[in-house]
Amino acid sequence: MGSWMKDGRHTSQEEYQLSLNMAPQKLLDQQEDQMRIIVERLMSMEQEFRHEQEIMRREMHNKDARIDAQAKKIAALDSANTQLIRTIASLSSRSGEIKQELPADNNIDSCNASDTSDYKSSSC
Repeated sequence: MGSWMKDGRHTSQEEYQLSLNMAPQKLLDQQEDQMRIIVERLMSMEQEFRHEQEIMRREMHNKDARIDAQAKKIAALDSANTQLIRTIASLSSRSGEIKQELPADNNIDSCNASDTSDYKSSSC
């Protein structure tokens, strides 16, 4: 039969048909290889993202634990502060009672001091 020209050389019609049939197969093989590479890369990226997600989950857990500990510490400090305020208020009210008693005592002392002034003026 006839011969065909392919890549600068003569080929038979059967060889030409075979090469035409091979070209789509090569193209399919290349596409499959590209798809395999893409799928492998996507799987690799998914694994990386899962790893990063686990790291972030642990960090969030640690931060939540720190926040809980700080909340407990704040509650304890708030309770201690409330107790100190009550104690100060109690001491202030007692101090007011003592101050009310003290001026009366000062008056007695000042009277005693004036009584002793009489003794100083004696000629003995």
